[in-house]
Amino acid sequence: MKSKAEKLLVVESDDTLREHIVAVLSDAGYEVSTNYQEGIRAVLTFDPDVVVLGADPPQLDCCDLLSEIKGSEHTQNIRVVMLSPGESAERTRGLDLGADDVLSLPFDPHELLSRVRSQLRSKHIADEFRERLRFAEENRNATRQVVAAVNEERRTLRVGGLATVAVLIVASVIFFLFYRRTQEQNTRVYAAITRLQTGVLAQQQLMERSRRALEDGERAVHPWRAIHKSFNFKRRAKT
Repeated sequence: MKSKAEKLLVVESDDTLREHIVAVLSDAGYEVSTNYQEGIRAVLTFDPDVVVLGADPPQLDCCDLLSEIKGSEHTQNIRVVMLSPGESAERTRGLDLGADDVLSLPFDPHELLSRVRSQLRSKHIADEFRERLRFAEENRNATRQVVAAVNEERRTLRVGGLATVAVLIVASVIFFLFYRRTQEQNTRVYAAITRLQTGVLAQQQLMERSRRALEDGERAVHPWRAIHKSFNFKRRAKT
C-alpha cells in the first residue's frame, strides 16, 4: 500500500511509444513526467523513484543519461528500467551499462508494471536500509560526542581534584607552620611571664626579709632604751 504516489520519469524519443508508456503508468496511479530535455538536470529536478528509459540498440553502449544517473552520488539510487528491442544479447548489454532491469520491446503492460513495482520495492528497502545506517551513524557520532564530553569532564574533575588536594596540602603546611610559630611564641611568652613572676617573687622575698630584719633590729634596740630610762629615773630620785 503506497503512502504517496511514486514518481516515474519516462525517457523515450518515440512519441507513440512514450504516450503508451505514460498511459500505462498513469493508469496505475504513478506520478509520471516526460520532461527529460535537460538530461541529468531534469532528473535532479523531478527526483523520480524509477526512470523508464527507452534505448536504441546501436546507441545502447553510449547511453549517456544512464551513465550519468548511475555515476552521480545524488542519483545513483534511482532505479532504471530499460526498454530495449532485441533479444537477450541487448538485454544483457543494458544490464552491463548499469540498468537495474531490462524489458524487451514490444512490452506487455502488466509485465512493465510488475517490473516497475519490483524496482520500487527494492528501492524502498534500500532507502530504509540507508536511513537506518544514517541513523546508526548519527547515534554513533552522538555517542562519541557524549563519551568525549564525559572524558573531558572526568579530566576536568581530575585536574580540579588534584588542584583541590594541592590547595589543601598547601593550606595544611601553612597552618602547621603558623601553629608551630604560634606555639613557639606562646612558649616564649610563658617563659617571660615565668621569669617575671620569679623576679617578682624574689623581690617580694627580699622585701619581706628586709622588713623582718628591721623589726628584729627594733626589738633589739628597745630593751636598751628601757634600761636607759630606768637609770635616769633613779638618778633624779637620789638628787
